[in-house]
Amino acid sequence: MKVISASVRLRVATAMMALWVPVAAVETIIVTRAQWWNLPKTTIEIWSGSVALISLPLALWMLAGKRWALHLTALFGILWTVLSLWVAFRTENPGLGFFTLLLMVLWLALFTGLKHEMSRSFFDPHLKWFQGLPEAIPGVACILNAESESTSPALRASRLDVDGAFVFNPGEEPISPDQIRKISEMIFRFKDREVRCHAKMMSVLKDNRGFGFQFIHVAPDARKELGDFIETMRGEGYVE
Repeated sequence: MKVISASVRLRVATAMMALWVPVAAVETIIVTRAQWWNLPKTTIEIWSGSVALISLPLALWMLAGKRWALHLTALFGILWTVLSLWVAFRTENPGLGFFTLLLMVLWLALFTGLKHEMSRSFFDPHLKWFQGLPEAIPGVACILNAESESTSPALRASRLDVDGAFVFNPGEEPISPDQIRKISEMIFRFKDREVRCHAKMMSVLKDNRGFGFQFIHVAPDARKELGDFIETMRGEGYVE
């Protein structure tokens, strides 16, 4: 899947990865029990630089929609925390022990935020590795451009919530992203109900068969209408 535009919250969450550089510097000072007037600058630069070389690619991969980078980030956090805890016990350093507890909380908070952002409807179509297309929500139809409804292809939705949606073309013919890049309004229909939303394209599935959209400029009344629409589907057991 190709990410067209990362959400603001995902950008903020990945930018927080940069904080691990000064965190590594502080931990180095605690481990070496150095005095502030005699800091081990070379050691600090080595460990901080190493963390930066790991964190930057992980952040960029997650911005590009690579979900495996999220798992690597979790592994990085676990290894760092376990290693810090082991060093704290081996060196009998209570300061490092308390720091490791704080480090654990920070990693858990960051990972939770990153996982939430990368699991949003317009980034995660719930497509399994063995599937060519995601599973459609039964009975939900989508028109991509309300301004040209008669010529717009009828698509299916695999995910839909108050923040956005992921839709795909069940037919064989792919849709050009340029054809839908300037969408002004989307229409979702379920039984006798209909809801309209302004949206911005955020991601594209391979072969241009599916697209993720984030809803924008949603007025309070429209958000309530969208919420009621989703509750109707939830009542039928079609969405979580």
